[in-house]
Amino acid sequence: MQQPIKAASLWQPWASLIAIGAKQYETRDWTTSYRGLIVIHAAKRMTADQIEFCSSGEVFSKTQCCAGTLPLGCIVAVAYLEQIQRTEELINKLDYIERCFGDFSHGRFAWKLRDVRQVSPAIPYKGRQGLFTISEEEVLHQLASHIAP
Repeated sequence: MQQPIKAASLWQPWASLIAIGAKQYETRDWTTSYRGLIVIHAAKRMTADQIEFCSSGEVFSKTQCCAGTLPLGCIVAVAYLEQIQRTEELINKLDYIERCFGDFSHGRFAWKLRDVRQVSPAIPYKGRQGLFTISEEEVLHQLASHIAP
């Protein structure tokens, strides 16, 4: 039996931006003591604002993320959650593109991800709020080849 893995659901396009390496930080209004392997899950729907965000400007065109082609309700990446910092400690150290792809307003937390590996094809899975655990053997088996030794 394989070990369960922690996971977080993100709205699109942010989940795919992490998967393709265009975004290193996930911003949240909460923190966790957990550090380690984490699955990035794309939520099952997109709002009109998120679709509009995907089509806004040159920053997005460089990522080749298109709202109509983004996987929904799927696992899109595995990564290592390295550290969590308050956004106000980090904001001045980030480049313009990273700041565009997160909510770095005061009082939030920036989750630093490293060793991101895109899961392709994406694996259909029902996400949850907060940090949740994936323990289904079939899904863990599908993820095994994406996890760095």
